[in-house]
Amino acid sequence: MFPYPPGDAQYTPVRSIHLVTWVDPGQARELKSATEVRKAEQNGDVTIEIPGVIVNMPFVT
Repeated sequence: MFPYPPGDAQYTPVRSIHLVTWVDPGQARELKSATEVRKAEQNGDVTIEIPGVIVNMPFVT
């Protein structure tokens, strides 16, 4: 999810990696937003691991 594009005062090229895993892979479906991922986590459908990996991923415009 990239909420702040280049030119926005809050833009940063630095990203934190989050690993999302389905609790039951047979029930996996496409999640199209961070909100959907958070809701799936609240429902116990997925687990989210934050391994501490930070990457520099600047936008190319």
